Amino acid sequence: MSGNTFLIWGQDPYLVEEKTADIINQINLDRGEEVERVFLDADEISAPQLAETLEFTPLFSLARIIIFKRPFWLTKSKRKNNKIEEIARVWSNYLKTASTEQFIIMTAEEYAPANSVIKAFGKSLQVMECKSLEPLQLKKWVKDQFSIRGIKTDDKVFSLLSSSGQDMYYLKNLIEKTCLLAEGRKITQEDFDEDLIKVENTTIFKITDELLKRNARTAIANLHKYVDQQQPLIVALFMIIRQFINFGKVKYFKEKGYTSKEIADHTKLQGFQIRNMEKYINNFTDEELRRVFAACLQADIDIKRTGKDNLLVIETLIYEICLRES
Repeated sequence: MSGNTFLIWGQDPYLVEEKTADIINQINLDRGEEVERVFLDADEISAPQLAETLEFTPLFSLARIIIFKRPFWLTKSKRKNNKIEEIARVWSNYLKTASTEQFIIMTAEEYAPANSVIKAFGKSLQVMECKSLEPLQLKKWVKDQFSIRGIKTDDKVFSLLSSSGQDMYYLKNLIEKTCLLAEGRKITQEDFDEDLIKVENTTIFKITDELLKRNARTAIANLHKYVDQQQPLIVALFMIIRQFINFGKVKYFKEKGYTSKEIADHTKLQGFQIRNMEKYINNFTDEELRRVFAACLQADIDIKRTGKDNLLVIETLIYEICLRES
């Protein structure tokens, strides 16, 4: 394997982790030994600490691999961030004298070539994209998961799971659990009834996630699915408002240069919530976010104080949120 620095990016964590494992295995194979692995939380490490960590003097020709999972300093940003600039300088200095016995693997959900850290690596960085599977590819993957476990099922199960909207980690764990409970018998669609109820209950979160992406069509489709489940629209409105209040907080602190850990301390949000919102910070300008809050206020008034159709009110709100500045 040529090169010592890798960036693996993609939206599905499962595929990114699989590719990371492939690279690690290839390094081990090339060297003929199990290379030491070090996993570091980039959100917890300062620029001086990073520089100290990267210092590596191999003893007895031993090598090591350092893995950074979704570091904050690889995200897209239109504004200059002093912390990211400091990290970029550390990497630039490191690359001047980098040991051939040390390998760097970084993962990200997106690729930002204009990022100052990525620019510091230049051509030495091997960038690998893990594209999310197309529907037919995902269906085949689901089928293979049953096959490698020696469990029989049918095409209805493959279609059901591949169209559930769940990520591949969820699907793999669900398949593994179901196969263990089946104890060798053929699995049918009914085996997933209980878990699929739980899946349906995540629809509200799919609506709010699509709003951050400004994807009105999918958000509306999920809203109709939510209504079909006879869920209250007032709760959907509450969740949308809460999502954007939290998003506004994350956007404010992130643009001030705070790390994900510092944002969590200030907002009391969970790490996974913050990481999800950070992906979409550049999707809304400050002015657009102000208009979103105004639209949410009007929707709240329309539902609570007028006789307007609640579904129409929420649909209108979704379109207003997703409408971009001309």
